Amino acid sequence: MTGEFEKFLSLFSGCPAPAQACIVIVFCKILTEFADSATVGHCILAHVANVGVKSKVNPLYLMLSSTLSTSLPFHLITGTPAHAMISSYINIPPRKLVIAGIGPSVMAILTNLCTVCVWSKVIWPDIDTYPTWADGMQNK
Repeated sequence: MTGEFEKFLSLFSGCPAPAQACIVIVFCKILTEFADSATVGHCILAHVANVGVKSKVNPLYLMLSSTLSTSLPFHLITGTPAHAMISSYINIPPRKLVIAGIGPSVMAILTNLCTVCVWSKVIWPDIDTYPTWADGMQNK
């Protein structure tokens, strides 16, 4: 299944790096709503790195966007154990959780995109250049 994720993300390899980061952020954000964030991160990071190598974008750029977006599930009970505990204790229906999570999810996507596209360049000035070490990853 993770190979299929990589094929899907490879469809956007011709896009500019910020557009690819946005696609990765939204994709990982949606996946995290249905599965544990650690599991999504473990399954998807290697494939996101491969997509970065294939599209000649710094793999760390896309991996940073993937890592940040998997840590913010807001909609469903399966996102975090805290959601399940609160939902079962107070009897909040899943429909209300989904509606309440729309605003935080939109803000999380925009904040992550700003973080990856702006603040990551302040912290790592060469994150938007393709590194030479990434060529060795291509066959793996």
